[in-house]
Amino acid sequence: MFSLDEHVQAILKDRQLELIPPRYILPCVPVRIKILMIVDGSIGFGASGFGLKTVIDTLRQPHYSFAKFELTFATREGSIAEDIDPSEYEPRYRGFKFDRQEANGTPTINRYDQIWCFGLHPNTTFLSNRNNNNDELIEQATNRPLSNRELKVLTTWMNDPNKLGGVFATGDHDILGASMCYRIPRVSTMRKWTDAQGTPTVDGPTRHDTNRPENFAQANTVGGNPDQIPFNAQSDAIPQPIEVRRYPIGLSTVFARHYQPHPLLCHPQHGVIDVLPDHPHEGWIIEDALVDKEASYRFEDLSGQHYPSHPTTGVKPYPEVVAWANTLADPPYNHEKGTTAAKRFGVIGAYDGHRANVGRVVVDSTWHHWFNVNLTGLQAAPDQRNFQKVQAYFRNVALWMATPIQRSRMLSVAAWNSLFTIRAQQEFTRAIPIQRLGAEAKDAIGQRAGACLITQWTIDIFTSSRFEELREVFKLDPLCLSCPPFEMIEDFVLGGVVQSLLPLHNQYMKDLLDEKTVELDTGSLAKAILNGAELGLKEFSKTYQESMKSGIKTASILKQTPQAGLSIKQFEVPVK
Repeated sequence: MFSLDEHVQAILKDRQLELIPPRYILPCVPVRIKILMIVDGSIGFGASGFGLKTVIDTLRQPHYSFAKFELTFATREGSIAEDIDPSEYEPRYRGFKFDRQEANGTPTINRYDQIWCFGLHPNTTFLSNRNNNNDELIEQATNRPLSNRELKVLTTWMNDPNKLGGVFATGDHDILGASMCYRIPRVSTMRKWTDAQGTPTVDGPTRHDTNRPENFAQANTVGGNPDQIPFNAQSDAIPQPIEVRRYPIGLSTVFARHYQPHPLLCHPQHGVIDVLPDHPHEGWIIEDALVDKEASYRFEDLSGQHYPSHPTTGVKPYPEVVAWANTLADPPYNHEKGTTAAKRFGVIGAYDGHRANVGRVVVDSTWHHWFNVNLTGLQAAPDQRNFQKVQAYFRNVALWMATPIQRSRMLSVAAWNSLFTIRAQQEFTRAIPIQRLGAEAKDAIGQRAGACLITQWTIDIFTSSRFEELREVFKLDPLCLSCPPFEMIEDFVLGGVVQSLLPLHNQYMKDLLDEKTVELDTGSLAKAILNGAELGLKEFSKTYQESMKSGIKTASILKQTPQAGLSIKQFEVPVK
């Protein structure tokens, strides 16, 4: 039932690019994820309030053994320039256009795995933003809107099955960010960018004010008029709580319900990422039911659907809101920006394009979740838990939009490097049962990777069609008594992977001790990963089938009529 024979053969025969090119490394190096960050207007990459330095520093930290984020910066402002050798927080490209070409004629964006768009234009909305139908400002030349030619190149990059380029996009209230983002496929229908879409305003009762009280006096709505919650509360150490969508993981049963947040909102130690920086006027992610599922695009001679079907499985995924915010009503609270009603609105949206063989997309209600001015208080707080959660969100965006090939390689690196921990050196042997070995490995890897990423790595073991079959099984009756939790499948998969890697690791260590030239053929490593995954799933299938036999025997015993051999008199109640 769970054999991976066909899947393994397909990868080894038809998808050789999924194997790391054979070379020798000591130890496995992190997978490089190349991100191009593009801004316009007064948004910058440095330490200014509207700068991204805190995010950049977070991504540059050597946080993972299995992934490294390589950042390049571009601005649509300024004159068109050739590649320059930028300083630490300066753009490599100025006057950047998405149809920019390299010397060999290929698009510059082909250098990158992901594009992150932080759009400000049309920035005149700071003065005129009152929902006055200012959409004509978006396309003014001075606001540098994307041309059809740029959108054609970008869309081709997003849809290329050999590229699967990931896009992150955000703006703020009203039409801020629309000039760069409002026509990008998927992005344009996942978030409100225009007045025509009903964007929230910069002030007035329709704005999205998520600022939280800094102290008791500002929060005291019962004992009298509260003090004013100042505009600058966005910079304090008090974040806004967010409501996070929960997903059932695997085959939940009556014995246990297994849920995870979206991988964007998982922290390895702190669990669910349930906070974000607050701000007096945020944007709006479009609710699932209101997404234009039949939206189409046409850029020059390129046309298509925003939400295509997978060419093989026919699956047609749609975007989802994965987190919501709730504003505080004024009154009874007292916001500096004035009266506003309590509202619930989407703050993070995600589209799993890989299920349709195109790139993934993430949208955020506001870049104020990312700017220095909103992170300074959290970063300076004595308790770093909330800041660490927000940092994990930044990293998760990059990890989740990585391509399936990159994620497979991350698993290879993480599994191999886990064998060099003290715990592994002392305890990991092939004599340990596969499930226990997998649980031990998952615990070691999970200290950095976290539960959600390990689940994603396990899912990636399956072909698209095979996992879609499993998705249907996952939707079975929640009262299923025989359905195993997906965590158990993870244990068997990782256990098989580690068991298959141990001979390579033991030879590697022997060569080290013998002072020989140490070589690791990463092609052999990749094959061991695949063979180990198949071994683990076969062992799981065997264990599961044996368990089912016991279950059937138990059911057979229990279904026997209880009256057999019993007397009614045994149950008669004495009466007066």
